[in-house]
Amino acid sequence: MARETQKPSTEISGWKEIAKLLGFYEQAPIANKSLSPRAQRVKDHFESMSTNELLELLAARRETMKA
Repeated sequence: MARETQKPSTEISGWKEIAKLLGFYEQAPIANKSLSPRAQRVKDHFESMSTNELLELLAARRETMKA
């Protein structure tokens, strides 16, 4: 009917509602993936660093990449 009356916004909102009913707007469940022990240590190391330490690390990395 929306198409016949040439109201595209009405048709689009109708399709949005159908998509919601079908579950297309639900967030997909995130698989519970665990890190390897080494990756966990690296993650913990970076999380324990202060902002200044991280910025210094990035600056040093940038200089290395320029060379």
